Amino acid sequence: TPVRFKQAITEERRRQSAKAKLAQAAESPGAANAHARTEAGTVGVSAAMPMVAAAGSAARSPATSGTQRTIDTDGLSLESSQSRPAMAETLPTGVRIVAGRTLPPDILRSRLSNDQQAAIQACIAQVEKNSNAVQATYIAALLAAEPAKWRMQLTKLAPVIGIELFKEIQVQIPRLAALAPASRLPLLADLLSLLDDMDPAHRKRLRGVARAFAPTVAIGDMLRYSVTRVLEKRLAKATEQPLPVALPERAQQVCELYASLAHCRFGVGKGGLNSYRAGLMGLMPPQKWVTFPEAPLAVASLDAAMAGVAQIHPTGKRSFSEGMARVIAVGGRLTVPQVDLLRGICLLVDCPVPEIPVDVVYDDADVAPRHQASAR
Repeated sequence: TPVRFKQAITEERRRQSAKAKLAQAAESPGAANAHARTEAGTVGVSAAMPMVAAAGSAARSPATSGTQRTIDTDGLSLESSQSRPAMAETLPTGVRIVAGRTLPPDILRSRLSNDQQAAIQACIAQVEKNSNAVQATYIAALLAAEPAKWRMQLTKLAPVIGIELFKEIQVQIPRLAALAPASRLPLLADLLSLLDDMDPAHRKRLRGVARAFAPTVAIGDMLRYSVTRVLEKRLAKATEQPLPVALPERAQQVCELYASLAHCRFGVGKGGLNSYRAGLMGLMPPQKWVTFPEAPLAVASLDAAMAGVAQIHPTGKRSFSEGMARVIAVGGRLTVPQVDLLRGICLLVDCPVPEIPVDVVYDDADVAPRHQASAR
């Protein structure tokens, strides 16, 4: 958050000032120059703060000017600071600019390493100016991992997608596979804004591909589940929304989504039950809790739960989001399917992304690059 960001900067400046004074007293006369350089670095960070605030405002305002949308994030560089690695661990993921659009900070991306976040930005830079490349990236995420399977899938899609998109998909498949599994949905989430200005024919085509894959999503495949459903929501024509309802009226659907998040981390067992209960504690009376299911929710039931929670009033959605943070905090570890489902829920029901405790992180195996999971 902006407040925590400012606190981190203030604390780091205080530490830098103390170190510089000690060094000036203990070292040679040249230490004075080093102190001056350190002070210059901290002043540069302080000067960058208005840029962060301006970028945040730009992300929230639909009337943002062109100048605000192209804020130079290089101003946040801490290269001149002697303690850059320490600061990098405390800073939230910064503002990103995709095709001239300013995107707000992504809380969940701060769980990825700097290298992984840089890899996401590199992929975005390669596709953001090419409509076919954007579409190809989404379709590549839906294809099976095994070459024999995805080639068969592409052959079936060929009459619909055309030769240019057919070729571009084959370019994007290895790029997406080279990313860590935890990095793939963040990449696709950042590209969503580019769909709004896409040619209507391309939007219709991409929606058709997503709808073709939607029934084939296997239980537990949260990447493909989220991608197919989010594309459908983003590319469909706007419809009149029903009046919002209070959270208790959707108690069953809330319980089902919490249980699904718990299953993604623990499966069946006591750990999943504790995680599920942690989310519901204080949110609604125990009388409204649904019995923790022994098996993961079927895809159709998950769709129904999403639709029900999407009707909750915004105030209730904030409480729902806070409950998801409690579900995920149990156990102290993130899994890729769990975070993919969390992102999907937030995008589909229009609720805020919860702030996960900083000590809840991925296992190393979950963020190392490897081939995509097989699509059934």
